[in-house]
Amino acid sequence: MQNNNGVLTQGMKMARVCTSGDSASKVLIQDMDVNFLTHDKEGDDISKDISKSLEMILQRNPSIHELRRLFRNINIMCYCNGDLRVNEAISKIKGSLKDKGYSEAEIESLLKEIVVFSFAKQSEFNPAVTSFTFIDVNDVEAGVSQELIQNVANSKSKENPEGITVVSNDNHSTILFAGNGEHTIKYMNKEGTVSCLIADLVTSAIEESRNSNQKREKSTETKDYLAELHGMLQRIENGENTETLMEEIEGRVYLGLHHANEGELLLNSEADRVAKKLLILELPEDNERVENYKKDRSKLIKSAASFLTKDQLEYILNPKSTVTSQKDFSDNNRAQLIELFQSFSEIKKAKHVSVRDKVQFMIPHGMDANDPNVMLIEDMIDRQEEKASSYNKDMDEIQHISEVVNGIVSRLVSICPSDVLAKIAIKYDPSIKNQYEYLAEKEERE
Repeated sequence: MQNNNGVLTQGMKMARVCTSGDSASKVLIQDMDVNFLTHDKEGDDISKDISKSLEMILQRNPSIHELRRLFRNINIMCYCNGDLRVNEAISKIKGSLKDKGYSEAEIESLLKEIVVFSFAKQSEFNPAVTSFTFIDVNDVEAGVSQELIQNVANSKSKENPEGITVVSNDNHSTILFAGNGEHTIKYMNKEGTVSCLIADLVTSAIEESRNSNQKREKSTETKDYLAELHGMLQRIENGENTETLMEEIEGRVYLGLHHANEGELLLNSEADRVAKKLLILELPEDNERVENYKKDRSKLIKSAASFLTKDQLEYILNPKSTVTSQKDFSDNNRAQLIELFQSFSEIKKAKHVSVRDKVQFMIPHGMDANDPNVMLIEDMIDRQEEKASSYNKDMDEIQHISEVVNGIVSRLVSICPSDVLAKIAIKYDPSIKNQYEYLAEKEERE
């Protein structure tokens, strides 16, 4: 009940509402059809507020079925000693209903619609209320019996490392697990089995609240919540990823908010997947790299032109022309110089990217290609495909330039003695002067 322990924030998070510092949830608070209320101060008289609200409702003389529908909208989350204040509030509700002449059976059926989630304490609530208590058995302040601690220890396995154990008694269920022993609600922040189970139950309670807007005779049953809880736990133990399961729970929230059909829900999930794929495929702009390759090609030609005859220059630039080699080059430094020039002309292979092949967007069954949301995803892919086309064009040009430079180097090496090659290399890249200057001067000395 107190937000100074983060209960309100955690309750919102478990309902898959995006809160500060939580990028996992995508449901915005302004889109949520649920009110999240808190009492910030220890001295707040919750019972007084509840009595006032209940009195306004009872003045309308609602039927028992209408009251049940309204009571199903009450979901409470409390931490540690907050259970005492919850019990005070429930006692006040029960007293007000009794004063208005409702029978014990009617009052019990109404209280049963309230769902309470409590944490970090072995809590006991009015037996009519539907309640779920989550406790870390290693938390010494939670007051867990040795018997229950041993039960958790016995339940540990490779599939259930936290030894998650569910103990049920009528409308009350206790979910025990072996955590790090901190007396805190922060374990709900950790994406894992426990937070997934809490989110699943909270979402189920909110779904039941939405369903209460429809007339129904049947009360919410604890066994239904437990079936959902055990089903989720079984899926986790079978190896399903909790992050994926959280996304599924979030999909249920989305479905309830937007009254989406199955196709729309699948489309929403597909849009998220496509967006993640496109983010991974984010393509760099290679225009600058193309210009750099062009500059390197021009620099190499200018460097060679400083030491070659007109015919030789024509030969290295035009593979169809011919030139007579002056002599056979076989000095000991030749291999080193050839390796150096090959490093100037490494061929850059073009690797094309196809966004559609990578994304593989499939329109969900039952959805029309002209649906605005489908067209939005298609447009998102098309815009990235345009980037890919530009990127592929740049890569083709880079490969072409590198192949041209490779041909120039091959012909250059075939007609130039080592000293000339050394001079061209030094002019092309002055930083290698100290390493190759002696080769440039060697032939002149000889």
